[in-house]
Amino acid sequence: MPAAIAVVLASGLLGVGLARTHDRSAAGVPELHVIGPTDPARTIQFGVALRLRTGALHRSLARFERPGSQRGKSFLSAEQFGARFGLSSGSLEDLRSRLRGFGLSVGLTYRQRTEMLVRGSVARVSRLFDLHFVDLRSRTGQLYYEASGRPRVPARLARYVTGVGELGDAPLATDDIPATGLTPQVLGTAYDITPLWNEGILGKGQTIAVVSEGKFSYSDIQAWQRKTGSTTTPSITSIPVGAGSAAASDSPGGTEDALDLQVILSVAPQASILQYEIGQQTTGFAVGLADAFNKIVEEDRAKIVSVSLGECEPAIQSGEQELVDNALAAADRLGITVFIASGDTGAYACEQDDPSDTALSVQFPSSSQYAVSVGGTRLAVAEDGSYVDEQAWSDPLERTGTGGGVSASEPMPSWQQGPGVSTPDLNPQGHRQTPDVAGPADPSSGFLVCHAEAGSSGEPCAGGNGGTSAATPFWAASMLLVQQYASGHGVHNSEFAAPALYALAANPQALAPFHDVIHGNNGYYAATHGWDYATGLGSPDVENLAQDYLTYSRTGR
Repeated sequence: MPAAIAVVLASGLLGVGLARTHDRSAAGVPELHVIGPTDPARTIQFGVALRLRTGALHRSLARFERPGSQRGKSFLSAEQFGARFGLSSGSLEDLRSRLRGFGLSVGLTYRQRTEMLVRGSVARVSRLFDLHFVDLRSRTGQLYYEASGRPRVPARLARYVTGVGELGDAPLATDDIPATGLTPQVLGTAYDITPLWNEGILGKGQTIAVVSEGKFSYSDIQAWQRKTGSTTTPSITSIPVGAGSAAASDSPGGTEDALDLQVILSVAPQASILQYEIGQQTTGFAVGLADAFNKIVEEDRAKIVSVSLGECEPAIQSGEQELVDNALAAADRLGITVFIASGDTGAYACEQDDPSDTALSVQFPSSSQYAVSVGGTRLAVAEDGSYVDEQAWSDPLERTGTGGGVSASEPMPSWQQGPGVSTPDLNPQGHRQTPDVAGPADPSSGFLVCHAEAGSSGEPCAGGNGGTSAATPFWAASMLLVQQYASGHGVHNSEFAAPALYALAANPQALAPFHDVIHGNNGYYAATHGWDYATGLGSPDVENLAQDYLTYSRTGR
């Protein structure tokens, strides 16, 4: 490498900052202990996916997402979405009555009519869905319960319910993140954000949502401000969500929660951040995420959302997938863009749960047709911090890298078109392909993050914090500035961003909106010109993207 080029290097790679992935320990990871049957009197809460008019919904989304001028496009509120695509009020009441007839109690039904929360004893739930429950102890000693087998929706509910969210409270996996540092100053120079900051585009008056497991720490934010020289007083609000509320209120955030917030503040320091806390062990993975997405839709306070949670797609049951997809579809139709990490075990998402599972796989809900999937890169900068090059993040020794590949179940969305997208030899069934975009994720060019564990002393700040769970809030915050720039020029376009991103890549622009990453791989798929399975459309030149997005919002090109 030429002497003029400096790569921000980690001083010690002791672990990797992985996008948090639900630990499906019972699905194949050894050293689990079955304690015995779950107490039949135990009360559990879960979500059921309500049947939608999917044909009408997909026709509506196809029209709504079609590239073109934004004039005449109307968003649907949660109530309007439910009235147009959900069950009728009479059907909902009939479903509530039938569930009560099974001895279950019905809680919240979201106004968009995508999900209903239900409570009942293990004994009644077992009979209703033909299951049995067991208590287990994880490798780290945590106790939890889990249903054995897949729930069967009885015929008396099938006309209203398409699936059941995860019936269990397995803990979410956490991972160490290694050490040195990508600061706001370097980030702003490398990705061409500084010109927007100089124009006063800093996120003021804009709101971004983050879905997390635990509460953030003000002391971490203050330490980060001292370290980076930031003088902006951040606006962060914690919002406990649904079934996870009880755990979230008592769950201290970890390094990854600090990472989410501090990356956003690195890009959009004046933005208001809403942290939706799903908790860690009171509900299943799918129910927790669906609750968060549904609450975000109902409240309609943020048009940009960052999510660094995911699970190996083949481990997701169809009912769980529908629960999350329904909520994301409502977000899409309301003009909310949800950026979701593509995962950190390369083209082999299931290795996160089972190191012996080397089948090609992707991570959900990053693979959802209603989300923007974010992959990861390794960044190289010049001595002044300016951009030099990126390559797809992959570390064969650590068995880590940017997620990406072909979904086994999600259809390819109509907007996923452009140079490099069509790969019939790799995707003969035409399913959803991930990622859509990419950003800095390799720990060796990772972010400076400050986080102090309870009772610890010494320096709480360290660099080298990476993973696609770093690239995701980076992209979400960058898109927030892009939309603020458009709004400042009289174009209030906050619709689902994926169609615009692909349209900008497919049509020649006066300014290149993306860095086309053409080096590296994710353990199987190579980075190439145009879209690819390792880095998607590439990483953003944020100022260029803002100007191109403004033009697109006005003209459709």
